[in-house]
Amino acid sequence: MLVAFDLDDTLYLERDFVFSGYHAVDNFLRKSYGIEGVQEAATQLFMKGVRTNVFDEALGRLGARISHGLVSECVEIYQDHSPVISLTTSRRAFLSAIGSCHELAIVTDGKPITQRNKIAALGIQDFFSHIIVTGEHGDTWRKPSPLPFSRLEVLSRLFGGDCAYVADNPLKDFLGPQELGWRVIRVRPEGGIYSHYPTPKGIPETSDTETCLDYLP
Repeated sequence: MLVAFDLDDTLYLERDFVFSGYHAVDNFLRKSYGIEGVQEAATQLFMKGVRTNVFDEALGRLGARISHGLVSECVEIYQDHSPVISLTTSRRAFLSAIGSCHELAIVTDGKPITQRNKIAALGIQDFFSHIIVTGEHGDTWRKPSPLPFSRLEVLSRLFGGDCAYVADNPLKDFLGPQELGWRVIRVRPEGGIYSHYPTPKGIPETSDTETCLDYLP
């Protein structure tokens, strides 16, 4: 069986990347512009549920002069930095165990360099036969498109019910694989970015990726 995983909030908590990015931006602004306190301000905004224009708001709170160029620099540093994130010991053992009996893959949206840096930082490349970063193939591959999942079927020579996708975001993750007849499992971790969204009817839900095995044949 082919078991594909989303990356963020499925194999690790995405907020760990977010906080790592805030730290990288904070270092950059302090060294390059003498601006201090962005990490704390951005973290406070994140904890209040702010997910867009975080650096604009954080800089504004600090009384810094905001320009489009400065915010763009912050976003680039955030997206392109080498993150300080890690895979839990139990998650690593889980991937090793499930990989001994199933073919494994990753399908993840996002800026290619960002997602590739995350995968490298987690040190998980060797667990997966196939890694598809949809951004490397153009907008038509981004979820909820079925295209990345169709590609995995070709690569693995496994189709429909012989494939499963484990992911966290009910807004976009499941439509593509379901269109092809895949099994889908929703991970809803505590502290996940999309954990407040309900799981669609008929999709099994787990709070821990390791227990997705309970829903596989």
